[in-house]
Amino acid sequence: MSINGINPGSPAGSSSPGQNFGIDAKIRSLEQKVQKLEREKGKALQQKNEELEKKLEKQIQELEKQIQQLKQQKKGSSEEAVSDAPEQNRAGRLPSGDEASVDTYA
Repeated sequence: MSINGINPGSPAGSSSPGQNFGIDAKIRSLEQKVQKLEREKGKALQQKNEELEKKLEKQIQELEKQIQQLKQQKKGSSEEAVSDAPEQNRAGRLPSGDEASVDTYA
């Protein structure tokens, strides 16, 4: 049995309406990985394994960088959606008779 309209080859969350949801899921996943690595780093610190500690710290920094990039991407896409809407309303709307005759200096 097949479902029409769904492409099994497309990744989940790749459509633009659910884009922020997909970004949120990625952020949560990366944050969980960071927490796991921080626990491992704590164990390495207790065991005085400096080499492993440095390796884990580097991985944590890379993940945190990815998280920040995703947050910026999410923020940018949210701001675009919000900022576009008022501009479209202003550009496409003509004042009605009441608005055209209102004296703004009174």
